[in-house]
Amino acid sequence: MRNTNRKVPFPVQIIFYIFILSIFLNQYTLSFISSTESITKLCGLILIVVYVLYFPKVFRLHGRDLTWFFGFMGIVVFESLYYSFVQAFDGIPDRWSYFFAYYQVFVMYIIARSLFVDPVVLKRSLQVLSIVVVLFAILSAVDAPIFVEETAGRQGIEALNLNTQAVFYGMVLLGIFIWFIRSWPRIPWHQMRPYIFLASASVCAIALGKTGSRGGFLAFLVGIAVVLFVNFRARHLPAYFLFIPLLLIGLAVIFYHAEILKMRLEQTFTGEDTGSRLELIQIGFEMVRERPLFGWTPAYVYPLGWRRGVDRQGVHNFYLQMFLSFGIAGALFFFIGLFHSFLYVLRSPPSYYRTLFLSMGIALLAYGATAHIGYQKYFWLFLAMLPQIQYFQYHEQFENQVFIPYDIEPPLEVE
Repeated sequence: MRNTNRKVPFPVQIIFYIFILSIFLNQYTLSFISSTESITKLCGLILIVVYVLYFPKVFRLHGRDLTWFFGFMGIVVFESLYYSFVQAFDGIPDRWSYFFAYYQVFVMYIIARSLFVDPVVLKRSLQVLSIVVVLFAILSAVDAPIFVEETAGRQGIEALNLNTQAVFYGMVLLGIFIWFIRSWPRIPWHQMRPYIFLASASVCAIALGKTGSRGGFLAFLVGIAVVLFVNFRARHLPAYFLFIPLLLIGLAVIFYHAEILKMRLEQTFTGEDTGSRLELIQIGFEMVRERPLFGWTPAYVYPLGWRRGVDRQGVHNFYLQMFLSFGIAGALFFFIGLFHSFLYVLRSPPSYYRTLFLSMGIALLAYGATAHIGYQKYFWLFLAMLPQIQYFQYHEQFENQVFIPYDIEPPLEVE
């Protein structure tokens, strides 16, 4: 049944945009409340309250991806209850906080997905994300005091994890690169937009290099490869001949100004420094074989760390993380839901946004081979956007515009 009213109340919109902004400030804690309470948690709680008060009528959500994700959350609930009331965690402190991270992101996913039915919220959310990332990149590029910190030669904004920053910078670079490729030869050089994009790409590239993030750099390269493959058309060849050399020059500049990234990549290739990931993967597989069906719960970090002689240790691999946390049962539900999420993009006709979401999605999956993204808010926020790619397809004639018209009702319902 089609919804006739897709307009999200303005107070809900504002709180939602503030919540998106708070994701970039996740490292900051509210010491006057608790040493572990972050700004993001507070904004998330306010969002839930405002959402319920102002927006009691939730849009009907459809899609096989949602069905499988609900199945996944069923496994999460079962494990949290079982290990809380039947089998306690021996020596594992604060066990609920590990489950709570998944409850948190799933509630955010449901709220975001229902809000994104309104095209205004979807469009402005992308704008907020892009603007904040570019502002962070500028602060990092100019070494802004107070905001920027340096850790072991790696440099970035204090409020956000360095690897996460690198992923965000890479995603903005991808979007700008796709825009130039698909706009050629009708790039509006008489307007300010191309020059703003070029300046944004420059500061994002510099900031990406300063983070020294191997995973973030890998995600960017994978995304670029997807873009070049998906957009390979005869009419795009002149753009390839122009922008690929510029891209290579840009990568050379990144390496020239980012000694820490170059050094860490060299150490990876020579095997001198891999972050113990090979050892962690080996131990992780052994643990999965010991508890294959339901895994070790999200608090697996403690038994894994004990096997390495430390207090706790993450596996630094998104795929193994899901199997370690929820076993075959939970991981099966999650990855099938993830597959159906990407089907929205794969089944959509060629356009700027199809290329953008596909390249960003595959880049994030590549980044997942080196990091934990299963409970990250930005990852679930991205998944919540995918079903609404129809909105962008409906306005495909405006695909080269930054501000997309939304005065026409697009066919957004997905059965």
